[in-house]
Amino acid sequence: MMKLRWQYLKTQIHRMLMRFPVLFLVTILLLGAICGLAWAQFTAGKDEEDFQSLARQKVSVAVVGDTSESYLGIGIYAVEHMDSSRFSVNFIDCTEEEARAMLEAEEVEAYLLIPEGFLDAVTTAENKPVTLVIGGNQGGIGVELVRELADMVSRVLTSSQTAIYTLVDVEANYGRNAYDSKDVTQINLRYFDVILSREEMYQKETVESVRTLSRIEYYACAGVVLFLLLWGLNGTLLLTKRDFSLPKLIRTRGVGAVSQVTAELFAYSLVLLLCLALCVGGLLFGLSKAGVSFSLPGPSESAPSFLLGLFPLVFSMAALQYFLCQLSDNPIVTLLVTLLVSLVLGYLSGCFYFLSYFPKEVQELQVYLPTGMQVNLLQSAFLEKDAAFCIKGLTGYTFLFWLCSVLIRGYRLKK
Repeated sequence: MMKLRWQYLKTQIHRMLMRFPVLFLVTILLLGAICGLAWAQFTAGKDEEDFQSLARQKVSVAVVGDTSESYLGIGIYAVEHMDSSRFSVNFIDCTEEEARAMLEAEEVEAYLLIPEGFLDAVTTAENKPVTLVIGGNQGGIGVELVRELADMVSRVLTSSQTAIYTLVDVEANYGRNAYDSKDVTQINLRYFDVILSREEMYQKETVESVRTLSRIEYYACAGVVLFLLLWGLNGTLLLTKRDFSLPKLIRTRGVGAVSQVTAELFAYSLVLLLCLALCVGGLLFGLSKAGVSFSLPGPSESAPSFLLGLFPLVFSMAALQYFLCQLSDNPIVTLLVTLLVSLVLGYLSGCFYFLSYFPKEVQELQVYLPTGMQVNLLQSAFLEKDAAFCIKGLTGYTFLFWLCSVLIRGYRLKK
């Protein structure tokens, strides 16, 4: 019985290796498509100099209203030249039509619409709101900064205005004129002193930056997982069975569902690992010949090396694809199911876009997806982080997919 099981295993390995040349040709085409996609995604943004200049660029805000020769103009001048926010915000005086045109062209993040008589309303304790207009389709750190600034200015203005006029009312109740006694001037100067020196209220501490993945490292990890996901389309021809005459026959001779599934899954994993090893080796050789310096990280105390991390990744991916191929005896249906599952898992795991682009719920879900664990396992090698959770999770997923495949095969053998 043991000899028959070994013979079945060698037969499965031989069967898959016989189709290896065709599979490898498809693999090369797939790898070329993924590399083209990665290159397009990598070069879609700006280069490093552009990113650095963008980081130093101020947030532009247009101001609509008459700010000349008034206390409001003096205030804006103080913000632009005296306050620390001058390093972050740039104000542009213009008409409302010009401001709207610049906002639509994304030349400014927002514009302020100052109503007529705004300053007079402030001096008489009347609330005349300034309208902040932000483009509906805009996003990013610039818009968020404008929102935070607007909220901060609103709180400061409301609190100071409330305190000043409360002082005037209290002194009026006691028969004093706060303006004649210069108390209003003193409290205004006190507020100016506090607001302009607000950075002294907190202490700054510079810490070492946290190691993060570069763009090429991120897409290297995501590209490997995406490559394995799409390579599973080959498994539909290797693993989908229409005729169960032979499996039922060898079952009568002692090779049951457990042995059959284990042998087929192991043979499929070896072929998948062989293709991946040849592709990774070819890419590294090509990068070295092209003069691109890109070295894979070695093992650390807590994280496995990049190459060692491929083993749990390959076996868990093979188990997933094998399970999908057992769901139907129609290769077309299996192909469509595998493609759909691969695209959905790849999308949710950050293989197409950076995971930070997704909502918080998707980011939390990605940690528990099998493909998410695979991406995180490879990223842990670069970041030298503990990968125990990913390895344990992938081991559990591998066993789960294997067990489900055994149950499906056992059911079909009894039909």
